[in-house]
Amino acid sequence: MLPTLDTFKTAVSRRLSEGQSVLDCCDLLDALAHSEVIPTWMCQELRGLDADPASEAIAWASGERILIAELRWSLHLKRYDRGSPNVFSLPYLAAFAVIAGRLDITFFELGDSFDHAVFDRSRKLGPGLRRSLRAGESLCVDGNLHAIQIDVPEPTLALRLFSEPIHDLQWQFDPVSRIPVAAISARELDSELVSLAKLLGALGDPSATDALIALTSHPRHFVRWAALQALGLIDGEKAGRRLRDFTDDRHPEIAAMASKLVERHKLQEVG
Repeated sequence: MLPTLDTFKTAVSRRLSEGQSVLDCCDLLDALAHSEVIPTWMCQELRGLDADPASEAIAWASGERILIAELRWSLHLKRYDRGSPNVFSLPYLAAFAVIAGRLDITFFELGDSFDHAVFDRSRKLGPGLRRSLRAGESLCVDGNLHAIQIDVPEPTLALRLFSEPIHDLQWQFDPVSRIPVAAISARELDSELVSLAKLLGALGDPSATDALIALTSHPRHFVRWAALQALGLIDGEKAGRRLRDFTDDRHPEIAAMASKLVERHKLQEVG
């Protein structure tokens, strides 16, 4: 790692240890983007990969490279070739600095009563405010306050500084209606749990029953729902009993879906 990246790492970590946040580090990111550190580092990467075809270096094809990964924050180098058709909430605090090209970032207010943990299709974003970010410019985004949409008028290289996740979900909104259409996990572990639960359900092995029942009490609603669905593929009776408990789930969409399924089962029994 280059000394200047070491210096950046030390400076950010010091500020966070003093009670500041990623939002207070935008000046550090701006200085890094204005330096020759990133172009020099990329040239070194190019020479190294060219000299060693068997290198196990992380592929650049994805367009993103993690430069620093700490427990409380991470620094990413991102190549933008196209923007996002949707609006997304940010499950972290973030700072962006454009090295080359341009990003058009539209900010949408979430509102004071916005609950990141409970996916609610009746919520609606406030009107959008666009800001163009050109080479040499930087800005911060507070994931507690705003959702964003990124447009890419031209190929762009940018640095992205992220805090650790501050919310469990990342919401996706329709850009026209500004109404939420989906939510995904902001934590990789949750996604792994969901995937594993689905695989166990497809496998149908009764030995997975106890583990899936335990997972139906997970704090994240989409994880416990995935566990219940997988349990239903293995032991319908136990899943049915657990389903009745879900009618009082603290997440309204889960409670509503569980209630509908319980009523459907009752009608089938009567029929």
